[in-house]
Amino acid sequence: MIIASHSQNRNYDVLMFAPSFVPLAIAAVICLVCAFAGGGMPAKFFDEWQPATVYNAVQLLLCSIVAAAITCIRPIASSVKRSTVVFWSIVSVVCAFCVIDELYQLHESYGPIAGALAQYFHMSGKFIVVDGRELLSIGDFVEALFFCLIASIGWIFRKEVLAHPSAAWMFGLASLFILSSVFLDFGMMHERHAWLDPSGVISPAIFKTVEESLKLGGIAMVLGALMSTLLEKRQRQSVEKMLSSLHCSEADQSESAAPAKAKSLV
Repeated sequence: MIIASHSQNRNYDVLMFAPSFVPLAIAAVICLVCAFAGGGMPAKFFDEWQPATVYNAVQLLLCSIVAAAITCIRPIASSVKRSTVVFWSIVSVVCAFCVIDELYQLHESYGPIAGALAQYFHMSGKFIVVDGRELLSIGDFVEALFFCLIASIGWIFRKEVLAHPSAAWMFGLASLFILSSVFLDFGMMHERHAWLDPSGVISPAIFKTVEESLKLGGIAMVLGALMSTLLEKRQRQSVEKMLSSLHCSEADQSESAAPAKAKSLV
């Protein structure tokens, strides 16, 4: 009986959080369709304002909305920690900023942020040069700073991230996807990957296609993790409401039973 009950609970959890895997499935289909539709130029539909990029912006917008919804959930039985509200509010704002950045490429070497840094540090050209060697593009440097900021926020609020085990591993997998995408992006210099393919045998379009696909999959996992967190919080809220209503009904019954008992004694 106990085994059957445990099995039913596991099945319920799987059904409860199954929607969290939908974004990854959709992202995978879109990446495959875009890659095959590009033919000899597989990265064609991964450029700015192309289907893959626009869809990724939609994913990021949904991430912002779901994070805002998580912030609005108020448990019944327990008080909401201020850190919880602050963390999910930051996540919502960061995702909203990423929507604009994804569409208008603010962090790119030709973007306003990288341009301002290049002007401030009196740098000429697209790359940061140390001892005559090109290490990183200015846009990649801006992106690295952005990731360091996100990592710092995640570390400061790590208790909030790890508070939902069902979503924590999805955040971890999303980080792996995105870091792999960043690795491919940072290595691209002069139409070749300086780290993996210094001789330039492999087409840069292939690297871009894989890079953008990993990024799409990573953001899809972030969206899935946020959906999982929202579902879990709503599930807890429903349980707390049910327990609260049961407690109130029991209290009402005890209060109504007290006068009846006193009347019978008289």
